Amino acid sequence: MPGYTRPWDPPNMLLGSRDADEIDDAVRDFARDLDERLKDIIKDVLADPWRLKALGGKIRLNWSAGHVSGVALTFEQLVCPSAISSTIRIDLDLGLGIGSVLKSLAPRFLRATAGAIVTFNLYRIDAAGVSTLVVGPVTPANSASIQDVLITNTSVTPLADGDVFALVTTLTSDGASPLSAQLFNTLIDADRVWGV
Repeated sequence: MPGYTRPWDPPNMLLGSRDADEIDDAVRDFARDLDERLKDIIKDVLADPWRLKALGGKIRLNWSAGHVSGVALTFEQLVCPSAISSTIRIDLDLGLGIGSVLKSLAPRFLRATAGAIVTFNLYRIDAAGVSTLVVGPVTPANSASIQDVLITNTSVTPLADGDVFALVTTLTSDGASPLSAQLFNTLIDADRVWGV
């Protein structure tokens, strides 16, 4: 957390710790302190309702938070192509707010055979709609079990107002089963840069 003009330490915050003739000053100081602190977590303190800035940490987004293009089999926990040798695309807005720096993401998926194809591309899309490829394409090796692929080197620049990160996943099933390529969820790890 950043340093503030007036730290809130117990001697300054106790009720009745200022003389009655200083109450107006105390209220003004408190309003300034509160405004200074709220600007670190709220996009616009004058807006109604308030929109929170991202505070960082790890979140897991299910595939269903994205937009699926193509004919897909959808289940609560996973999505996959609806037929053999078919392709679907899932666009997932990572939902990060202003000032977020994406440290890494780890999509959980299944690529059951070498004939199935799973590809991940990470884009940064600015407020004008211009897409920039940040990482990709990432095509992990096949495995008989569900796996996560860790994608790093994602960004060093905090998100500006109106910018988003989008993970685009393409699943192509093999010639034997539509379940050969599946997407489950994505673990996102982001930090919040203060003062953005």
